[in-house]
Amino acid sequence: LWHHISATYDGSTMRIYVDGAASGSASVPSVVLSSTANALEIGGNCNGGSILWNGAVDDVRIYTRALSASEVVGDMNTPL
Repeated sequence: LWHHISATYDGSTMRIYVDGAASGSASVPSVVLSSTANALEIGGNCNGGSILWNGAVDDVRIYTRALSASEVVGDMNTPL
């Protein structure tokens, strides 16, 4: 069973969407991302731990801005 999961972060709020529907949100303190020699990990623990995603990851997209709710739905229906 496949689900489309999206997360957006606008600098203050993290929003989660499941199959295009808002699933939850939380206020998150401002985060400063910096360039490092570390590789981007999807489905792994960035701190080097042993917690791994137990499933398949497909059609990954990363944007430089937070998508709106309507863009999440449109993105879900747009093939790569």
